[in-house]
Amino acid sequence: MYIGGTIHLLRAEDYPLPAEYDTAYAHSETLVFEVDMDKMSDPENSKKLLSKMMFTDEQTLSGTLKNKTYEKLKTACIKLNLPIEKMEQFKPAMVIMTIMMIKMNQLNISSDGVDKYYFNKSQNDEKEYLFLETLDEQTKVLSNMGSGNIDEFVLQSLKDYNTMEKYLLEMIATWRDGTAKIMLKQIEEMKSDYPATYKSILLDRNNAWMPKIEGFLDNERVEFILVGALHLHGEEGVLKQLEDKGYTIEQLKL
Repeated sequence: MYIGGTIHLLRAEDYPLPAEYDTAYAHSETLVFEVDMDKMSDPENSKKLLSKMMFTDEQTLSGTLKNKTYEKLKTACIKLNLPIEKMEQFKPAMVIMTIMMIKMNQLNISSDGVDKYYFNKSQNDEKEYLFLETLDEQTKVLSNMGSGNIDEFVLQSLKDYNTMEKYLLEMIATWRDGTAKIMLKQIEEMKSDYPATYKSILLDRNNAWMPKIEGFLDNERVEFILVGALHLHGEEGVLKQLEDKGYTIEQLKL
């Protein structure tokens, strides 16, 4: 089995991808992704995700956040010419995702990421592909980001936003050279400062995926599993969990 960490969006200059990924792809029969990306791009499912990112009662963005938090978020939106007043019905997670995506576009980080690239390639090559979770499961994770600690989540996200260019370029460089220093740092910070977010975004999903990943080792086919790079690392990451179960982990280097 091959397991590769992915960056969900890249710059055009990040292609071609590292040779190790192409080698794993060439030697695999089945591709395994987090979620079905065809369904993610389907207009009906996009509407469904959008509805989950909106308040369904009388709550509003300004009414949910503390005044200080809201004003800082408003300042960030003004710098991007994003009218926050028109986003009152959106949950804070949606507003954060929006400003992050705008910033990434400004940094030219808008090309297909590793998973989308290989998803398209597997379709063209008519390879089998499978998924670790349903679209509904992933939608629930995204829509509930920051729940129970929402002001802290927004403030930390805005802090990350201000250092986004440096961080993302370091993240891409770390991913490309096969090291994990930046990722381990982010995991530990999330685990320490936002345990609920860490649990919902990383730990719970890692644990839910493990039986499926182990199941792939019981068949004769060779799988290439592609998940967000943060899921692989740390004491509760996929690689450590496999190692703890007695499996041998070896990094592919060409």
